[in-house]
Amino acid sequence: MSFKRALSYCHTLEKQNINKWRLPSNNELKLIIDNNRIPTI
Repeated sequence: MSFKRALSYCHTLEKQNINKWRLPSNNELKLIIDNNRIPTI
């Protein structure tokens, strides 16, 4: 999905009576990455 389409999707999404969804910023995405994690197969 393109970024533009994802923005539109979040803007119109209503789930469990919540309608204020948004995409995380680049900085927020970087915070959830664990660079010390060993990949599993």
